[in-house]
Amino acid sequence: MSARADADVPRLLHNADQPGARRTFYAKQAHVVTLRLVGSPVILDVGCGPRLMYQRPPGTEWLLGLDPSDQALQHNRALDGRIQGSATKIDLASASVDAIVCFYSLHHIVGRTLTETLARVEASLREFRRVLAPGGLLLVVEVSPSWWVVPLQRLAWAVRPWPMFFWTGSTLRRLVEEEIPGSRCDRIEF
Repeated sequence: MSARADADVPRLLHNADQPGARRTFYAKQAHVVTLRLVGSPVILDVGCGPRLMYQRPPGTEWLLGLDPSDQALQHNRALDGRIQGSATKIDLASASVDAIVCFYSLHHIVGRTLTETLARVEASLREFRRVLAPGGLLLVVEVSPSWWVVPLQRLAWAVRPWPMFFWTGSTLRRLVEEEIPGSRCDRIEF
């Protein structure tokens, strides 16, 4: 699991360092994420990668990172704790975190087939529900593909699995509401 993820670290660092990419894709989202996390003492960043794309919010006591890549975790100096592993089985106690951040990471939770990919995302959402404290916050920042991308993406997956799968906003909302009963989904478009 770690070797493929470790191989991606140089590319992730390069892309995050590009001023145009930062300005276009990350700056506004990062600002919103930082503001929403204020007052969350324990934060788990799922798929944290080699660096945080948002600022550490005031009041954060512990910022934990979960990533399949040991190299990414070791490179990420913003973290107070590092967990190498998968979102489908998080090595934390139940109700132990106040907020979970998935900053462009859900689309990387994939399997060998679309059915397996869906199962892994559902399992991840159930784990999020388990580790979140009552009243906890789940923040997901993702690309929501245009309607015409969905059939092309499925066609590409019919040929061979890809290292990512983008969920439509409505499907992602449905999955969250099914796996985390009582949750409220707000959508912010950038």
